[in-house]
Amino acid sequence: MGPTRLLTNIIQRKVMSLEEMSPSKQRDNFEVTLTDFARHEILKCLFKADNQRSTEYWSVQEIANFIEDCTEDQNINLCILYWKDIKNNIYIIDGAHRLSSIYAWINRYFADEQVNQAPNFNDQQKEDIRYLRSHLGDLADFQKICTDAKFAEQKSKLEDIKISFRQVLGTPEDARRVFQSINSDTKRLDKYEEYHLRSRGSDAYYAIYACCYINDNKSNLEELQYTRLNELIELGEKIHQLLFSTILLDTEMSHGKKIGLVNELMNIIAGDQIHNIMSLNQGERVEKLMSHLFTILCRMATPVKILGFRVWVYIHSYIFIKTSVFRLLPFSHGLLLCLKFMKASCRFIIERLALKSLHASAVVLNS
Repeated sequence: MGPTRLLTNIIQRKVMSLEEMSPSKQRDNFEVTLTDFARHEILKCLFKADNQRSTEYWSVQEIANFIEDCTEDQNINLCILYWKDIKNNIYIIDGAHRLSSIYAWINRYFADEQVNQAPNFNDQQKEDIRYLRSHLGDLADFQKICTDAKFAEQKSKLEDIKISFRQVLGTPEDARRVFQSINSDTKRLDKYEEYHLRSRGSDAYYAIYACCYINDNKSNLEELQYTRLNELIELGEKIHQLLFSTILLDTEMSHGKKIGLVNELMNIIAGDQIHNIMSLNQGERVEKLMSHLFTILCRMATPVKILGFRVWVYIHSYIFIKTSVFRLLPFSHGLLLCLKFMKASCRFIIERLALKSLHASAVVLNS
């Protein structure tokens, strides 16, 4: 059973800011029982740190096993590393999969995907929730365990199990280094995710958040202070759907490769301009960049009846291949995308020539 995206949008992601760093030098380490966590005040100020891996690495079976362990194993590891800002917001540095699972469980997302304040789960996520309910039975409903007398034994264990929160002091970069040091093996960030985070504040940084962190990007995009934020998020969803579902037919591509591919496409479109970090009118620039990408993807997805201008197409195909498509995709997917790029290129030329012909005709008629 492969990885699930069920935990992706449970806890929102937020950028750790140096300007909002807490001045305190005293660690605020604390423990919360699972039953108390369900009504704890930190639920309102809990975020995934920006350097956290996308929470797409567990399978739905691993989530089920984790929930069962929470009701059976009093020695389960529930240690969470976090960074705190001056507003007392909690940023998860390590342990996001575990805490996202607990968060969804105590809020009854696994028992009823339409419960109040539940994320807008897609069809695949709903199918994973149905699997959890089938596998866990009544254990999928945290509130039922806490209120139904027949689960008194499980409730007693939940009251003894504590989530241990351990604070990481220092700057956001200090916190990121802590994450890298404890996740230096197979759990480390994908190289494309690392590259994306290093471009923090650029137009590409925000565009990639909109296109690749679906349902997990609002708090980051709010930094743009852009009045068309909702439209930006919706455009990112359209690009994601068009590129990975319609064109590539690969919704299971790894998160890092998605980031890498979108970044390469934007490089083709705008070159070094995507690294602009000027805050003035940045929201408009990001939307314009994404709109340009969306237009090109629409061309790729639209069949072309006439193919010509082979030399021009070959040059652009070479550029496309040269910019590492085959490093990001399996050969068949890379070839498919390249062919569709060729068709889009031809379509663009044909439309431009058609416009010129119409313009020339108009000039002749006017004369």
